[in-house]
Amino acid sequence: MKRVAVLGAGISGLSAANFLIREDVQLTVLEQSNQVGGLINTISKDGYKLETGPNSVMLNNPEFLDLLKDLHLTDSLIYPEEKAAKSRFILMGKKPEALPSGPGSLFGNKVIGWGGIGAILKEPFRKQNTDTKDESLASFCKRRFSTSLFDNVIAPFVTGVYAGNPEKMSAKYSMKALWEAEKNHGSIIKGLIKSMKVKKADLRQQELPKQKMISFKNGLKEIPELIQHKLGDRLKLNSTVTAIEKLENSYRISYTKNGEMQQLEVDHIISGLPAYAEANLWKSYYPKFTKELNEVYYAPTVSIHFGYNKKQVGNQEAGFGILTRIAEKKSFLGILFINRFFPHNAPDGKDLFAIIIGGARSPELTQLPKEELINRIQQEISEIMQITGEPELVNYIKWEKGIPQYNLGHGNLVKEEAEFIKNNPNYQVIGNYIHGVSVADSIKKGVLAAKKVTA
Repeated sequence: MKRVAVLGAGISGLSAANFLIREDVQLTVLEQSNQVGGLINTISKDGYKLETGPNSVMLNNPEFLDLLKDLHLTDSLIYPEEKAAKSRFILMGKKPEALPSGPGSLFGNKVIGWGGIGAILKEPFRKQNTDTKDESLASFCKRRFSTSLFDNVIAPFVTGVYAGNPEKMSAKYSMKALWEAEKNHGSIIKGLIKSMKVKKADLRQQELPKQKMISFKNGLKEIPELIQHKLGDRLKLNSTVTAIEKLENSYRISYTKNGEMQQLEVDHIISGLPAYAEANLWKSYYPKFTKELNEVYYAPTVSIHFGYNKKQVGNQEAGFGILTRIAEKKSFLGILFINRFFPHNAPDGKDLFAIIIGGARSPELTQLPKEELINRIQQEISEIMQITGEPELVNYIKWEKGIPQYNLGHGNLVKEEAEFIKNNPNYQVIGNYIHGVSVADSIKKGVLAAKKVTA
């Protein structure tokens, strides 16, 4: 019987562990903290459901769907309100302006403008860059489209979703689909159209719902909680991995559990540890790999939830939320209209907003005193959303190390990881700092790693 250790009980590690439960393996999951899920957790407070990490996830690969079926969660799926899911806004001046919801709404759109439409129409005919050298996401998007379209649409999207700085982010690794579209087809638009045709022909992809954005009746915590229950005593919380020794045909893991040193010998390791924790394990053996791991930047973020009575909020526009341009000089990256796309997350007659602050664009704001930042954000969103009075709910969440950034030079990490795996074929790295940062990516990596162990 194979002995397998999964390091870290974030969503990638849990996905791997869930697959391995039903296999003929001796499984141990080691988690440093006292709970599972990593950034994913749902807090119930005064009738509101507050997500501590992502507020929704994208059901966009078969591995994710298989996990939900295995956990019997398909009946618990919540899809967003259709109009709200399609309506997104960019702050221009003091007013949120709607982004186009499809090709038909491009014309006359204030955010895109006629210059943006021209840039989109010209993109398939722009000269292809045949240089394989990586470039910043900002440079790539400005080259393929235009500076104005980048500033008004692409940059706000990137900072809102990835908390990143597009001037530093790697186009090749941060937006891999767009990069490969140009390299393989000479155009982003041509490449994306062809990839959509391929996906439609894929029978496994056809099983996925048309609406990819999902949540659950009791919040995103349902996934980690259900897997934790299945794991039972195979899960060891409060267990910090301190060292790994490579033996002839196995690994010896040293870890502390509640302050007591323990050891575990296994045949396979699947590691979902963050980059900085992974680096501590290999600094004496693989200095180049360790160096690249230590250079991974985790953007700090703060999320503040505000709950109001609907009567206090003048702007009742249905939508997903508002993203901000750098030109607006606001203290936040985006405002999410939580209950407008997922009504179950707030009591009837209430409005729930999640405000995202910091990231790679303005990390200094996350260091402001808690009350100072709350007051500043409250003032800013009150003006934009036409809010009167004080909120009935305020919840503050800070992540010193939030979303890992795939910045320029990320290819060096990919290269060193490949060399490390070559020398350690029974050790797999599935952290979100290297091959996909989203929840869906993490689930896919976890499942594929588990399948490799049992192959």
